[in-house]
This record gives sequence, C-alpha cells and structure tokens, in this order.
Amino acid sequence: MLLKNHQNTLFKAIKGYGFNTEEFESQIESGGKKDYVELSKPPVEMENSPTFIIHYKQSPFRFKTRCSKHSYEIFAVDYNLFIPRSPLKGWSQEIHGIDELVEEFKNWLKNDLNSFLKEKKTPDLWSHADSYKSIVNNLSISQEDTSFFSKQEKRDVRGSVEVFKKLVEENFQLDLEQTKHINEQLNYLSDAVERLNRFDWRGLAISIVMSIAANLCVDTEKGKLLFDLFRQAINSTTKLLP
Repeated sequence: MLLKNHQNTLFKAIKGYGFNTEEFESQIESGGKKDYVELSKPPVEMENSPTFIIHYKQSPFRFKTRCSKHSYEIFAVDYNLFIPRSPLKGWSQEIHGIDELVEEFKNWLKNDLNSFLKEKKTPDLWSHADSYKSIVNNLSISQEDTSFFSKQEKRDVRGSVEVFKKLVEENFQLDLEQTKHINEQLNYLSDAVERLNRFDWRGLAISIVMSIAANLCVDTEKGKLLFDLFRQAINSTTKLLP
C-alpha cells in the first residue's frame, strides 16, 4: 500500500507543475472489474499490492503506482501514453525511492498528459473558418462601385485601419506573434488603397479580417465581435461596409 506521505508528495507535484489539482481524482484499486486494459503485469513482488491511481477527470489518462510488499520505497508504475487510443504503456520494472517515482510522474505530466491537453485545447481552424463565413456573408459587397479612392478617402481609410488596430488591442489579449501578424496584415491593407478600387479593397479587407480571426483562434462569438469592430472602425470615416 502506497504511504499517505508518498500520495501527498504526488499531489504536491501536480500543483508544483502548474496543473489544477481539482481536475484530478485518486482512488485505490485492490482488484475487480476495470474500465481500462492492462498490457502487462507488475513485477511479481507487487502483483497482489493495492494500486494507487491518479486519474485526470473525464479522460482516459491515469498514472498508476504500486509499492513492493517488501518495501515502501520500491515502486512500479503504469500510465497512459499520448499515442492513438492512449493505451497504458505497461508496468515498469522496479523504481527505487520516492524521488525517482516523482520524477517518473513529472515526466508523465510534462510529456503525455500535457500533450493530450494541448491537443484538446487547440482550436479547429477549419470549423472556425466555416463559422466565420456565415458572418462574412452578412457583409454585402456591391459590385457597382468600382471607382478608386480619392486622396481624402485614402487618408480616411488609413485612419480607420489604425482605429481598428487599437480596437483589437483593447478587446483581445494579444501575444507578440499575434500583434506582429495583425500589424503586417493591416499595414498591407492600408497600402492597398493606392492600387485597388473600392470593390476589390473591401474584398481584401474581409479576407484579411478572416485571416486575423483564424490567427487569434477566436470562436464564432469573438469572430462576430472582430468583424463588428472592423465595420465600426471603417464606417467611422467611410461607408464602405453597410
């Protein structure tokens, strides 16, 4: 049976690595029906020992450990790997000492569980792109106005693009890479008033705002906010977007 002191050490390791301990649960398993498949048996001297299990809630990811019937400082571990179907890797050979056990546990948190969580949290840009299309379809663009911008209109449009930059900074938490991407895209949009007519410029503008939305990985609600901010900024000086 794993000592409570050792159980507590593993609990502290979760907290120390920056995970939310409320997202984990523990249990002690002494046998009976399991909702997972074991690929191997633990070392002989641990076969009948209770298993201490740390489970990341609502996922298949578990870290299991047993201690030897001869010593509280000899362990074996088994845990889910971040590969298709997330199988348990199979029981290890003997691990000696709590420090080595904690190191094994930290490696699991860092590599397998963390990779699983990153994949889970990564947005599906393809589905987001489809949701943005429904927003874009509400921005009607008439092909009637294919004239070019006047000098004053060019100044107004550039000013509106700068307003949009500030609105995005105020309403979204941007990292350095996102800020760089937005600046590059909007600078390109500002320069485009010199060569594009109104119709083509509006098409480019909508394409660039979609690109920014994808880069920010925003959901449909935030995507709508982004387009509303763009419409607000542009229409503050022009009437290019109805």
